[in-house]
Amino acid sequence: MKLYFIAGEASGDNLGAKLIHALKQKTTVEVYGIGGNEMAAEGVQSLFPMSDISLFGITEIIPHIPTILKRIKQTIDDIERIQPDAVITIDVPGFSFRVVEKLKARGSKIPRIHYVAPTVWAYKEHRAQWVANWYDLLLLLLPFEPPYFDKVGVKNVFVGHPLVEDKNQEAETKKPGSLLMLPGSRRGELKRHLPIFEETIKRLKGITEVVIPSLPHLKNEILKATKDWPVPVSVITDKTEKQRAFQAADIALVKSGTVALELALYNVPMVVTYKINPLTAWMLRRMVKVKYVNLVNLLLNRSAIQELLQEQCAPEPLAKALNALLHDPQARNAQQQAMQEALQMIGLNQSPTPSEKAATAILDFLKA
Repeated sequence: MKLYFIAGEASGDNLGAKLIHALKQKTTVEVYGIGGNEMAAEGVQSLFPMSDISLFGITEIIPHIPTILKRIKQTIDDIERIQPDAVITIDVPGFSFRVVEKLKARGSKIPRIHYVAPTVWAYKEHRAQWVANWYDLLLLLLPFEPPYFDKVGVKNVFVGHPLVEDKNQEAETKKPGSLLMLPGSRRGELKRHLPIFEETIKRLKGITEVVIPSLPHLKNEILKATKDWPVPVSVITDKTEKQRAFQAADIALVKSGTVALELALYNVPMVVTYKINPLTAWMLRRMVKVKYVNLVNLLLNRSAIQELLQEQCAPEPLAKALNALLHDPQARNAQQQAMQEALQMIGLNQSPTPSEKAATAILDFLKA
């Protein structure tokens, strides 16, 4: 069996690697496509660097349109050359959807599977119909997603979130005053967040160290930006070191995204924040239908974890929220209990695992 994967984000690379590993436990498979280091470890020789398609927001995308169009054509040509048994796209819908749309327009009969559905429950509900037009199967991570896709008649399977498979079972040894900071994995996010985070650090009481997990190509950039911070800063890029840092962190300041679920796995109380380009923010505010951006809050449908977004992504409100978590055991415990409740909803400590369920769903579909 030959399968072609497309991932464009660090989280998608992680999910793709887990899925490939689970598939290899069930059958013999050759893997191709686009991914990062984790998918490379499972045998995917990326057609081009994953970062070429990891863009977000109008102002980030516009300067890169020629490159993106070139990569779309390159990917389609590669798929048609390999003729895989299925194309499995994992994230970056702006890129992935255009690839599968053009494949279908060319009359390709290769089955198309999408892992991590577009957030039609948050905004652009009409995208559910687009997905139904272009894909044969959806693998869903969240329990409230199936009705949106049932409604448009596309085959879908809720499998849970593979991130719950990552928990290191060692005893937790928290370091008092250790702040885990996750400002984002794109250069634009670093540029926006790090100056705000520096001013936030200056207002915190009891912070002894800052640990920033990141990607290897961003390490020097982050070290340069944080060299004059008032507390010691470590930048780590190794996966094992990242797990240890999550294990040890007392609290976290985190950019909104999947990483909030990773922190929940390690019982790290957090403040979620994000600041994007004002034009992109203006447009999103007119489209978004949900009250929360953090998946823990979305799963529970309540504000269990504080979210400070856009104008509230500022030193004073961030410092106030972090100081409360640092010095109020009841606030930390309340968050930790909520995290465990949310994780149970997406497959924590369940067998088969979400990745195994996804692999089974793919194989069953292709055999049908």
